[in-house]
Amino acid sequence: MTLNQAVEQALEWRQPELLRRFYQLTQDGQEIATLRFENSYGSLATGEYGPAKWTLKRTGFLSPKISVREAGSGTNLALFHSRLDGHWLGGLQLGPPLSPAAHQFLGHPVGA
Repeated sequence: MTLNQAVEQALEWRQPELLRRFYQLTQDGQEIATLRFENSYGSLATGEYGPAKWTLKRTGFLSPKISVREAGSGTNLALFHSRLDGHWLGGLQLGPPLSPAAHQFLGHPVGA
């Protein structure tokens, strides 16, 4: 299932074990994607969808930011900033071409 197909479905985030920072995105009880925090108190998480893998990192306290990168990359794909009123602003970064796995996740033909 591509991201474009997934947004039209009823999806649910589940936390199988209450004390473990591991979450599953499911559709009709079937796992579609996962989000796993690297340790109990950290802000680094890894998201997986099929063969694609991303890291999500929260930084800052009063003005938090979340960066999204392909796993193993030092280049942000997206960066989100929190405003003082609690709303989040963000968007995709302009940068190098996306990998075939990222295109698959977004529902694009490979190389689009």
